[in-house]
Amino acid sequence: MKKSVRRFAAISVVLCLFLCPAVLSAAEGAVYTSLYSAQVGDTVLFGRFEQESWDKPADTQNPIEWIVMALDGSKAYLLAKHAVAVHTYHNVMETNVVWADAQLNEWLNSTFFYRAFNRREQEIMVQTTVEGENSPFYPRTAAGRATKAYVWLLSVSEWEKYVKGTDYNVCSLTPDAWKALHLDTTEQFTRGQNECWWWLRNPCYDNSEAQFVSFDGHVTERGHMRVTAQHGGVRPVICVDLSKY
Repeated sequence: MKKSVRRFAAISVVLCLFLCPAVLSAAEGAVYTSLYSAQVGDTVLFGRFEQESWDKPADTQNPIEWIVMALDGSKAYLLAKHAVAVHTYHNVMETNVVWADAQLNEWLNSTFFYRAFNRREQEIMVQTTVEGENSPFYPRTAAGRATKAYVWLLSVSEWEKYVKGTDYNVCSLTPDAWKALHLDTTEQFTRGQNECWWWLRNPCYDNSEAQFVSFDGHVTERGHMRVTAQHGGVRPVICVDLSKY
């Protein structure tokens, strides 16, 4: 009987930690909300990726920080708090590349997806229809077909709806992404000089350019970059089904 009581108590503690709306504190003092009880604007942890390797092996993985961008029933839409990588939108200069065919789209849904999320995390992620969307500044440029994806980038309209004007609009790089730009000193990173511009998925004047959010958090008609630019920040977006969490 005593063993049964102790076993029940132990299970109760585990369930409480998993389900209750508690917060998690990182070693550096940042506070993260449990994904199960998160509200829009909260910071949560989900998945792991190479992010902080100043004094660790190059393959060291750390929890990914996400901002709860929107809630829709049991679905939570999460935007990476930092740019987890720098990557080209597409490695080959083509006049007809659209988001559905972009190498960055492929990287997010292959390399990043399988490296960042374990099987259990993949099971609660929602495959989402991602529309090919025109830039409001260049409505005649072909945006391409819709795709089904687990990981994607924001469009201009989604940025305006969910991110514009928030305190997470300006983006910074993780240390690993910073090092990928060959700016590999801790001093530069800790001084807050790690802001970056980050890709959106819309095409621009033609399909050799893509829209982006600037260092200071603006999107303008001139806010576009060649798809082959190698220093664009990548802020993935995912959707998770909290009813499966």
